Amino acid sequence: MYLIDKPIGEVLNNSAFELNPANALLPDLAFMLLEHSAEVDPTTAFPGPPDLAVEVMSPSDKWSGVSKKVQLYQQAGTRLVWVVDPFDQGVTVYRLNKPRRLLLVDDELDGEDVIPGFKLPVKTLFEY
Repeated sequence: MYLIDKPIGEVLNNSAFELNPANALLPDLAFMLLEHSAEVDPTTAFPGPPDLAVEVMSPSDKWSGVSKKVQLYQQAGTRLVWVVDPFDQGVTVYRLNKPRRLLLVDDELDGEDVIPGFKLPVKTLFEY
């Protein structure tokens, strides 16, 4: 809904990103600014990182594996990574060169300078 009013980019799912010659990742969701998303070819891995990567923990995920993915995203230049944990109902926010933050159900997710003005209560992610 936010992007309908402010079409600054697009949300992608099922899109691979080649972060370096040895690693291409497929985040659960990604956001790309319009200036980057014009280059996306859904038949190949995008040559570079997304502006925002969203990883949703599943029962088979281990934090060590997810942490490795976050590290790869950040090394490639992904500015913002959200790791959504439906089991503990929290979101861990990773920014380049800043400490990670844990947001709980009473907190608000913020798009910061990647998606300016985007805000979402964390609890809405877990209402099902």
